Amino acid sequence: MKVILTPEFSDLFPGETADVGELLAGIQSKLIIQLMALINAELYSNDQGEVTQVKILNIMMTLQPPEVKMKIIGSAMEKMHGHPEQSTYFFTPSYCMNFMHYELTHFRDLPDIDLTAEQELNTFKAYFLITEQYARDKKQEMPEVSFDDPHYFGKLMWPSLIAAAGSSVPLEPKPLSASR
Repeated sequence: MKVILTPEFSDLFPGETADVGELLAGIQSKLIIQLMALINAELYSNDQGEVTQVKILNIMMTLQPPEVKMKIIGSAMEKMHGHPEQSTYFFTPSYCMNFMHYELTHFRDLPDIDLTAEQELNTFKAYFLITEQYARDKKQEMPEVSFDDPHYFGKLMWPSLIAAAGSSVPLEPKPLSASR
């Protein structure tokens, strides 16, 4: 399993606050589930690292003007600058599945419409809010163990290794805040 860094909502949209429910109001759940399925398929069947990440980023931000895309990418690069040795991914299968789960549990059956640029950006923002919450939940599940603890391996590493052995996901996303 490869550990990667993933930007969070606060990394990409500094100073902004948002609510997932408000961001996704008026957007059909079916559309988002199809989008996450497309992204997940791309990640599983054709993952070429950064090339795939850029392709998915372009899919999710088709309607956005270049200035908006560059501002988001610039914010991500600014946060990632301190971690040049780590791979950076915006999209991972576990995050996509988490967003799909959110949509299935908060299903909105609305009439078919074409997305506006604002709705597309709101979907992008919601993805990162959901991934931020997922990362926060994962972090709370992990015990606080000091590297100096003589039982570090048994308390933290063995459970991680066992969980990884049962997982078919080759990447484990790690939010930037966990690496600080």
